[in-house]
Amino acid sequence: MRRTDAGVASRTKAETTDSMLCHSPFATAQIDKGMVTAANDRFLWLFGLSVEDPANVSIETLLPEWRQLLAGLTSGGAASAVNELLQWTCMCPRGRPAQQCLAHLSMDVSDESMLLTVIDAPEDLDTSNMFREIIDKTSAVVYLKDLAGRYQFVNRQFEELFGVQRQSAVGLTDFDLFPDAMARDFRLNDEQVAMSGLPLNTEEVAPHPDGLHTYMSVKFPLRGPNDSVVAVAGISTDITELERANRETRRLRDELQLVLDSVKDGLIGVDCRGAITFANRAAGGILREPAARLLGGRLTSSFGSQGFSDALQSVLTGAANGTASVDRVSQGLNLPLPVEYTIAALADTGQATRAVVTFRDLSERMARERVEHELLAAHAVQKSLYPHEAPLCPGWDVAGAAFPAALACGDYYDFLCLPGNRLALVIGDVSGHGLGSAVSMVETRAYLRSLLLSGVKLPEAIECLNEFLVVDLPEASFVTLFVAVVDLESRELTYVGAGHPGYCLRADGSRATLPSTATVLGFSTRLTFPESAPLKLSSGDVLVLPTDGIQECLSEDGEFFGVDRLLGLVQADRHRPSAELAISVYQACQQFVGARPQQDDISLVVARVLDQS
Repeated sequence: MRRTDAGVASRTKAETTDSMLCHSPFATAQIDKGMVTAANDRFLWLFGLSVEDPANVSIETLLPEWRQLLAGLTSGGAASAVNELLQWTCMCPRGRPAQQCLAHLSMDVSDESMLLTVIDAPEDLDTSNMFREIIDKTSAVVYLKDLAGRYQFVNRQFEELFGVQRQSAVGLTDFDLFPDAMARDFRLNDEQVAMSGLPLNTEEVAPHPDGLHTYMSVKFPLRGPNDSVVAVAGISTDITELERANRETRRLRDELQLVLDSVKDGLIGVDCRGAITFANRAAGGILREPAARLLGGRLTSSFGSQGFSDALQSVLTGAANGTASVDRVSQGLNLPLPVEYTIAALADTGQATRAVVTFRDLSERMARERVEHELLAAHAVQKSLYPHEAPLCPGWDVAGAAFPAALACGDYYDFLCLPGNRLALVIGDVSGHGLGSAVSMVETRAYLRSLLLSGVKLPEAIECLNEFLVVDLPEASFVTLFVAVVDLESRELTYVGAGHPGYCLRADGSRATLPSTATVLGFSTRLTFPESAPLKLSSGDVLVLPTDGIQECLSEDGEFFGVDRLLGLVQADRHRPSAELAISVYQACQQFVGARPQQDDISLVVARVLDQS
């Protein structure tokens, strides 16, 4: 069977017509505007056509009496007599002799296409008996009803499917054979044909032993001598399997579309001409165009470089199986968007799509890479600002360490040698962590160093630092700070705690908390930051100055590391060098949290008072 697209109003209609042509035992063809647009093998044989002949053949070249037949069909007017059974002698081409033929011609008034069925037989045969024999051997259900809906004839397929003998069926109605709801639908369709005098193509459902089956029914009126409708005939073809296949195809297509739309990368198919055959939702989002509106367009109009066009053409022509590169795609009035793309060829399966283009938005990745580069740079700068080594002070073992949660750290520790043989131990914590906190930490360090090294007393230095930070810190940010100034000879300590405590482990095993003396820095101006009373230290004492990232480490069971665990750890290992103590505390925190990622920056200053010698 051969078919062109001319005269086919929809895919569903084309599938139905194809099914009728394939299953018809008669020579059957579809006629559109006088041209044969589809025909089965029986028709091709009868009229001497081969499959190599052009698909569009004029019916008049095959049937010289076509106009006579058409005139008989339409003699009742444009809206009536559009279906008749005629018997006439036709002269077949290709040297075939004239012969007796039975022709059935029906018209679909929706698009003026016609279905022609020709039953050929030698003159010495009983045409009516042959016609009945053919009808009984067809797989379609054929029947004839009078205007009251009583069956006058059913074929053998009807008998076998619905369990009623031909003789017994005569005089019965659909209400005698089928459930009432189905019978009413059948009757309404028959009445429509009888009243309009027009054929009707419709789907109907009938019961089978294995369940309900769907039929494509062609119902048409039969007319009497006075051109009035005297009966309704029908040919019903079982399309249940076709419907099931169509439903499964639609289901698979819908599932495939859901899968494609769930992919974050843009996916676009193109045919051999470079036109878009499908696009997923991500592709429409990247190109700032609804996916449906992309269909039929040219992908090369969105991609900006000649390199993409050349690569796509190379894949479509078979010169390459695939390629990958980067490009920029247009987004209407927006700036071009950087994308990474791959083009892959599809095997020639007879489908329209010949290549699939996959592409992804690189803007987020590029922005993330820029941030990472900035963080790496900040990390390098910040690392250079931490003390490179602890001060060498006779009678003291001092160390500090910082372990950021991200590349950049908001914690701060420092050692400053001050005039008068004094040493400043500093530990601080900027709220949050990351690049913003790291910048604030660098600023705090610079201000505090300048103030302390200029000779300003500790309380005044912290007050001045607070005034600076109130102006410079981002909204809702703050700094906690603990600054202890130790007289290295007298071993006497004073400090200012701005929302930040410290701890002292005495040589006799007792513990002393060095509480904060004021509020945090950066919240309000005109605050005072009083200095503590002097605290005398002795050999064997250990100063522990942590940030809250240690105490707030959270285990997988939801337990905090806490101050007691911290001080107990230092107490147990107080004989070890300060640098080792700082590292062992961090390792204990890591073991405590297990697989949980580090949530905050961790920093610690440890100062051990040694024996004087």
